Amino acid sequence: MPPAKNSFQLPMVMKMGKIKAVFIGNILETYYQVYEKMPQRQKDYWLKHDWLEANRTLFYDADDKVVATSWPILETHQKEICQLMKWRNVFNLFPQSPSWSLCRDLAKNQQFLKLLKDNPKIALIPYRSTEEFYQLVKSLRKKGLTFTTPETVAPQETFLNLYYNSKRGFRHLWPQALAGHQLKIKIPEGFIVGDQKEALAAGWWFRQHGKSFVIKHNWGTQGTGVKMIFLSQVPKNKTAFFNYLKTQLTDKFWQTTPLVVEEFIEQNEKILGGSPSVEFFISQEKTVQPTYACEQLLEKDRKTFKGCFIYPQLNQHPLIKIALKAGIFYGEALANLGYRGFFDMDLVIAKNGQVYAVETNLRRTGGTHVHETAQNLLGKNYLRSFFVLSEDINLPKNKKFTYPNLKSGLKDYLYSPKTKSGVIFANPDMLEVKILSLFYFAPNLGSLNKLRTIIPQKLQNYH
Repeated sequence: MPPAKNSFQLPMVMKMGKIKAVFIGNILETYYQVYEKMPQRQKDYWLKHDWLEANRTLFYDADDKVVATSWPILETHQKEICQLMKWRNVFNLFPQSPSWSLCRDLAKNQQFLKLLKDNPKIALIPYRSTEEFYQLVKSLRKKGLTFTTPETVAPQETFLNLYYNSKRGFRHLWPQALAGHQLKIKIPEGFIVGDQKEALAAGWWFRQHGKSFVIKHNWGTQGTGVKMIFLSQVPKNKTAFFNYLKTQLTDKFWQTTPLVVEEFIEQNEKILGGSPSVEFFISQEKTVQPTYACEQLLEKDRKTFKGCFIYPQLNQHPLIKIALKAGIFYGEALANLGYRGFFDMDLVIAKNGQVYAVETNLRRTGGTHVHETAQNLLGKNYLRSFFVLSEDINLPKNKKFTYPNLKSGLKDYLYSPKTKSGVIFANPDMLEVKILSLFYFAPNLGSLNKLRTIIPQKLQNYH
């Protein structure tokens, strides 16, 4: 649990200048129902992980904001980032006794209510517009408070956000959105199944056709709720095959439906890292605008996200151009249905160079804060000339890492405004779960690679 009190809590609310927006780091709300069905140890890890990961909310947008998180952002880090960014009016609001639902906690927080009262027409911007966020909005409006929700669909459209932010919703909307557009992009062959029995049958279909496949939970995230089943590892006998598959789907959340069973596409890591992604923003006027493209950094399991890589040549790559066009068509379909705000499209590049779209996420994404940080530091046109990378580095479990010591050990490589290069600690609170979150900035690929080589070496010598 976070400390009950912190010197940076909001008695300071009275000292604020005009606040334009409250950014709500409700990551845990998005995935809590999935975690609830996990084994206890795994569940506890992900609850704490998402509480901590939400502190990246500090990097959203620019100045004149309140960052609402369940876990207090490390005060020294916040001050350093605000100084670097030249922000003078940024505050962290957090509950003293957090629950899994930040929005429910905020609804009872008198400082939050006073903040809205003192700043009419302030914008409320969540990581994702969850059911709990809509409940918060409804309760605030009943109190007569005035504010805007520029990245949230109207209350009557909430089902859209729920349905199309799922694996099933993506497979449903894709053929409608891309109908009539002759683009060289596909989704993997696959099925939406109603229960685990049907998932086994779909898996057997792929086995009979000599194909590896993936089973996805409709609400899976961060590699959880994804099972890769490789042809070389499964029995040929039907009964033995079914028994084997059942051993892979023992966690409780595999008993909930729906599930998606689709062909496994082996990634060509030599092309765009094998798994690029493109992000878009849909305005209140229904305009679909690309924000950035990136190569996704994945763990060795090739499914767990650990960062993104943005560089000048990316948007000019022929496969990214195809994906951007497809994303605009997909975004227009979402816009016509009523969706507003951020979404991304995750891709896989097959061994033969074919590009596949594998899912979309209707929310601020794992790279939104990276892109916005780069814009603040390097300018709106940074995509033309800078190399930017974010990375979560798993640290040894048997060593204790502290932010002051790590910062001291890496002091020669910290970001310099003069050279516009170096590393920034993106979220030192993640050290609680043995993850070092870093941003890298460099003017060229050679400098970036040098940084990525030196940092792990320095960590190996850490005591």
